[in-house]
Amino acid sequence: LGVMYKDGRGVAQDYVLAHMWFNVAGASGDISGANDRDLVAARMTPQQITEAQKIARECQQRNLKGCD
Repeated sequence: LGVMYKDGRGVAQDYVLAHMWFNVAGASGDISGANDRDLVAARMTPQQITEAQKIARECQQRNLKGCD
């Protein structure tokens, strides 16, 4: 999902949601997810990164329910 949002494949391009999904993957132990999160973060403002981190925390607390 992170790649889809990063590249705008089948969805509107959205770096916040890309970062959020990469962050969730990285937190689950996916090294490429963590690396991709850092790459997309380089294209984002600090405010966008803060928002993505907030959304990732909320989604993880809900076990990803409603995070699509």
